[in-house]
Amino acid sequence: MSRRLRLCALAVLACVPLFAAADKEVIYDAKSHVVMDQVVPCIGKVYVDYWFRERVTEMSDGSGGYHFSDHLNIDNFHATDDSGTEYSGSGTANNTFHVAANGTYPVEQTSISNLTGLSHGSGPNLHIKIRYRVTINAPGQATVQRDIYSIECIPD
Repeated sequence: MSRRLRLCALAVLACVPLFAAADKEVIYDAKSHVVMDQVVPCIGKVYVDYWFRERVTEMSDGSGGYHFSDHLNIDNFHATDDSGTEYSGSGTANNTFHVAANGTYPVEQTSISNLTGLSHGSGPNLHIKIRYRVTINAPGQATVQRDIYSIECIPD
């Protein structure tokens, strides 16, 4: 490869991140503290406390469509059952989706994130499913809903 061709290729590659970064926009960014209780058939009532952080970004594809990226963290998951057994865990999930140039809004994307609550006692480990729904109302406008979908005991 000639030196001139290599220099041109490097110049083009150096500019690509500048254009891509300019089109990326955070359209939702929130952190919330969740405290709740739920009855789990295998162990009774469980008291849950955790932090939920979510960020949704959008990026134009250059032809009228959009790519959306949804990233969430579940931090400091802590639960206690009626017998005093404590559970802990954390989790991360990423979800991406695309809306074509001729796509219609609103667009809704629902996902389930799985988290293991590790037992720090005689109780079984827990399988926690957290449902989260991202609604893109229009480019640049997102709303998010989330809840604990289910908590189940993991058999030994």
